Amino acid sequence: MGKNSKTDFIGVIGIISLAFFFFVFSGCMESPAKESIDMTMPESIDTQYVGSSPATQSHNPEIIPENFNISTKNGSIGLTIHSITKTMKIKDREPNSGYTFVVINLTIENLDTTTPFIVNETTIDITGGGPITQKLYSKLSNPFYWGSIPPRSNKTGEIVFGVKTTTEQFTLTLLNGEGNTILTEPLGSISYPSTKKLDITIHSAQKTTKIPGNNPLPGNIFLVVNMTIENLDETNALVVDEYSIDITDGGPITEKMYDKLVNPLFWGSIPPGSNKTGEVVFGVKGSTEQFMLMLLDGKGQVLLTEPVGPVSTGPYLSSVGDDLPNSTNFS
Repeated sequence: MGKNSKTDFIGVIGIISLAFFFFVFSGCMESPAKESIDMTMPESIDTQYVGSSPATQSHNPEIIPENFNISTKNGSIGLTIHSITKTMKIKDREPNSGYTFVVINLTIENLDTTTPFIVNETTIDITGGGPITQKLYSKLSNPFYWGSIPPRSNKTGEIVFGVKTTTEQFTLTLLNGEGNTILTEPLGSISYPSTKKLDITIHSAQKTTKIPGNNPLPGNIFLVVNMTIENLDETNALVVDEYSIDITDGGPITEKMYDKLVNPLFWGSIPPGSNKTGEVVFGVKGSTEQFMLMLLDGKGQVLLTEPVGPVSTGPYLSSVGDDLPNSTNFS
């Protein structure tokens, strides 16, 4: 009897073991070690940028991009441009001196039936610059990742270009692997968008190495900009301080020189429908030739940009007078 019980027990153990192996290898049970991880794309770490649909996406929630929805096709490739935005700041990134960002939300369609189309920094180009998307993947909500588009497939996303600020007319170009043009799309002129909640008029700008009792840091120079900032909002006050105004290759240092300026623009609040005029002093790199003034909101997002120029050089002279020119070119 004991011998039969032992035999039955061993038989039961054998049946349970066979059942376990059957479940594991048939896929009914999943081993944690077999869990797959998709590593084909870098993970976006953006938690602040608010995007929207492909046709209206913008890197800045306060700025509405120009919507195009232009479509062009040839025998092997198709291109649809949903929107274009021109800006001097994407999150905490700024372009190199003399350049600006152009963000194009587009769809590229591979119409070929057999050959993939490779999209990278060598197969897409723009007038006055080139693509720098790969460096800003984590700053965009829908970046266009470089890679292959299979036959009869498409890919949509935002591509960031760094272009010269002096470029007035833009053309987007797609090239093949040998560098030959396969499609071009004229974009015309691209303007900086505005929010219509504030305005700025630059009356004059001057570079100088000395303001009474003050000298710039080595390698820097003072830039004195006489401006009027107008709050067009009907309900909210506009705060102007060292955190809400910025410039290419530098930053404001006006507060340290209030008593050295004839008409300083004092930091503070501008009530709805009001304006404030005065001189703002910036410390900037001495080698910078072209400047872009930026007004920012409380989160550091760009609200408005304005080119500064021409810029004279010489001893500090107050630009305050009975009549102030109303042109940003000071003419």
